[in-house]
Amino acid sequence: MPELRITLFESRSRRELYAKLVVISVVYGLFWVNPVDLTSALHEMPYYHLWLIALYFAPAYGLFALYGTRDWELYFAIGLLVSLMNDLFFYPVGELMHIVSGINLIEWYKLQLGLDGWAVDFWFEGGIFTFPVWSWLMGLSIYLRIITVILLSELWLRKHQPLSLVKR
Repeated sequence: MPELRITLFESRSRRELYAKLVVISVVYGLFWVNPVDLTSALHEMPYYHLWLIALYFAPAYGLFALYGTRDWELYFAIGLLVSLMNDLFFYPVGELMHIVSGINLIEWYKLQLGLDGWAVDFWFEGGIFTFPVWSWLMGLSIYLRIITVILLSELWLRKHQPLSLVKR
């Protein structure tokens, strides 16, 4: 019987490596970042959202350390993908994991997707930069991140230079 072995660093193509990194990023965003964000005692800290942004990009740190800046598009795309998993599935994952309950998901999605206009979703805590995140601003940031992930992913996938992560 042939041995089935799936490894991250033995990808035969950019598309195969990209698919593996997308799966890792989605799982990381859904089942690590969301529970951490839902249960973190850091919410009251003045730098909380800067810490959260750093957490989004954690899957890319090892790749950056090993392979440098050549594939910045990939690193940025997977970090933004993780952030989307947090902003689009924060409460659904919380409900699924029994961390929160009783959330009206339709109302929450209206707020997240910009359909509640000037209603304040939350306050961004970035140290000296603190400001309200209105529903329209949250929605805009989500739509722009989706577009950016798609464009950066396509840019990275179409690069002609060989990637050291891809087996030749």
